[in-house]
Amino acid sequence: MENLKDKIRNLIELKTEGDYWDFKQEWYKNKEIYCMILFVWQIILQIRMLIL
Repeated sequence: MENLKDKIRNLIELKTEGDYWDFKQEWYKNKEIYCMILFVWQIILQIRMLIL
């Protein structure tokens, strides 16, 4: 099974959107959105640790 970092890198390299991910050419300049993304990412990592 692909590890999470490799999967994310592969999705970014596609430079397109798909069924379950979104691709942004440019990051938002709004820091609130960036903070929200980091918060969600931390939750994903915690869930992943619980599953493994």
